[in-house]
Amino acid sequence: MDENIYSVSKLSSDIKLFVEANFENIRVKGEVQGLKLHQSGHVYFSLKDDSGLIDAICWKWSYMKQSLKLEDGMEIICSCDVTTYPMRSKYQIIVKSFQIAGEGALLKMLEERKKKLLAEGYFAKKRPLPYIPTKIGVITSETGAVFHDIMNRLRDRFPIHVVLWPVIVQGDGAVNDIKAAIRGFNAMDAGARPDVLIIARGGGSVEDLMVFNDDEIVKAVFHSEIPTISAIGHETDTTLIDYAADRRAATPTAAAELVVPVKSELLQNLREVEERLSNLAKNIYHKNELKLHQFKLSYNSLVGLLQIKMQRLDYAVEKITNLVATAVERKAQRFQLCHKMLESYSYQNTLKRGFAIVYSKDGKVIRDATDTVANDEISIKLVTSTILAKIIKN
Repeated sequence: MDENIYSVSKLSSDIKLFVEANFENIRVKGEVQGLKLHQSGHVYFSLKDDSGLIDAICWKWSYMKQSLKLEDGMEIICSCDVTTYPMRSKYQIIVKSFQIAGEGALLKMLEERKKKLLAEGYFAKKRPLPYIPTKIGVITSETGAVFHDIMNRLRDRFPIHVVLWPVIVQGDGAVNDIKAAIRGFNAMDAGARPDVLIIARGGGSVEDLMVFNDDEIVKAVFHSEIPTISAIGHETDTTLIDYAADRRAATPTAAAELVVPVKSELLQNLREVEERLSNLAKNIYHKNELKLHQFKLSYNSLVGLLQIKMQRLDYAVEKITNLVATAVERKAQRFQLCHKMLESYSYQNTLKRGFAIVYSKDGKVIRDATDTVANDEISIKLVTSTILAKIIKN
């Protein structure tokens, strides 16, 4: 066999490997078109601009992490990988995250919400912070860098008892998580309750920070009996809870500086510890970098295979659903046709055409003149009435 001849599957596989290797972790801007949320939870749509269109998929677990939901006509910027779907001989993008390309409409909505909350008095309460608190409550993600940044700065300035209430700070469930944390701290007994709360998360886009613009969280902050500090994003980031909190910190690190005074004699020791930990982390990182890279390659291969299987399953479910719907429609049409035929053959329609039914005195249908004799009483059924008659002569 000629070695230069590709099999279909080999060609498809080589194209897929080439595309994925050269178009990984890219950003694409376009308008959402043909949005379809599959029953599996995966989202299928296309991205278009003035002269191009490309199919896109956002897997369920990626879509659920987004604070915004897609709509047709929305212009977005996607972080994605390009791949191919060999069963359809087409290329497509796998969207890992997205954000609105134009923030104008979003900012206008937030400004209107801000005015409403201001008019209702939710930005009016400002209480002083305790000078030296005995306990601090922190509401943030336990997996991000924010909590570690706060703790590091507190250690530098003034070691103190800190209670973390871990929450998710973006996506589904974040609003309820943060509200529950604020109310949970306030519901603690006096001996366990913190003297001040820090609500914090790292920086991000306007969409990433949307949870902290939610009016329910604003109201929970306002009603907190414990003084609160908002520390959301970077210095230039502003959210609505900044106005409801007793104090706003430009960053999570700045919140730690606001809540405790400085103990400068501890700084040098803590910096030395920090430097040793940093060097140790770098050494560990370099030793394991190659292993991590190899694992990533194997993992990506398995993920790619799984994604193809999931997409094939989605297409199969859709095909079966369409076949069943078509079969039901055909049966319904045939039933209607039979129904009309039966109606056309009914005796009522026959009577309407000028025919009549002749009954004997005992109610039997007379089909032939030989079935009667002179002086027999008969009834003649017409379409709207019945005539009584008598046989004069047979």
